[in-house]
Parts: sequence; C-alpha cells; structure tokens
Amino acid sequence: MIKISEGLTYEYVIHGIFIIFAGILLSLANVFFIVLIGIGLLFILVSSGVLIDTKLNRIKKYHSIGPIELKDTGSWIDLKNIIEIKLKYNTNEGNTYRPIYLAKAPSTLTTYDLILTDELDNKVIVYDFKDMRQALKTMTQLEKISNSMMKNEVKENIQSKLQNRRKRRR
Repeated sequence: MIKISEGLTYEYVIHGIFIIFAGILLSLANVFFIVLIGIGLLFILVSSGVLIDTKLNRIKKYHSIGPIELKDTGSWIDLKNIIEIKLKYNTNEGNTYRPIYLAKAPSTLTTYDLILTDELDNKVIVYDFKDMRQALKTMTQLEKISNSMMKNEVKENIQSKLQNRRKRRR
C-alpha cells in the first residue's frame, strides 16, 4: 500500500474557524462548549492524499487527522477497468477580496487533476492535487502498476515551457 499525502490541505479551515468561534462564544455560558474548540481545531488539522493498493491494483482518496485515517472518505477504484490515466493541469481564475483594502484582487487557483477514464468513457476525478510534486509522484507509482494509457499533461507542459525558454536564449 502506497500512501501519497499532500499534508494539511486546509479544506475545512472555514468550518473549523466557525466552530472554534462558536465554542468560544458558548463557553462563556457553559464549560461543555469548550469541546467545540477542540473539534474546530481537528477540522483545521485534516490532511488528505491518495492511497494506492499495489496488490489489488486500486486507488482512493483519503482524509486523516494526524495518524488517524478517517473511514469512508473515498471509495476504492479498481484500475483493471481503467483505460486511461491522465494528470491534467487546471487553473481557475477569479477575484478575491482583500480584507485591508476591501478591494477585489485577481487570484488564480492551480490544481493538478488525476482523472481516470474507464471502458465506457466515464471520467472520474480521483484527486485534485495542489502540490505538483505529489501529483507527479502519484503518476510515477501508477505507471508501475497499471497497464492503462498514461497521459501526463503536466510533464508535457513543463517540457514545452523548457523548450520555449531554450529557444528564446539562443
């Protein structure tokens, strides 16, 4: 079993902060609500990643709090029925509000999506990596155990950028 962790992804930070804030407010009335502060901290400390089962040839997304893996966070996907595994570079552009100036500022979210396609052309996004190194590490591990066609758009994108830089330097 191979565990590829992205570490703290802060997917539930807003939830955790809200629960901590509610716990602080309610703790003034009753000691029991201090437990909410602990629960809020646990939400903030959630980490996630991908589990690859090399013996049964399958993959799934997982969430954990420290060393404790949360149950039922993702279902196993059998790689035997998968005909294509693709790592796709994805950017989402939008605007965010800056709290100091209360002005809009452009922002870009970059993810590296791991997409599996089965024999019926159904596409499943297994995981959207924030860290390119972990995404490439996952693709390397999948290349070792899967007979599916591998398409690594991230690697292709990096190679084309390097070639363009070399051409400009000449």
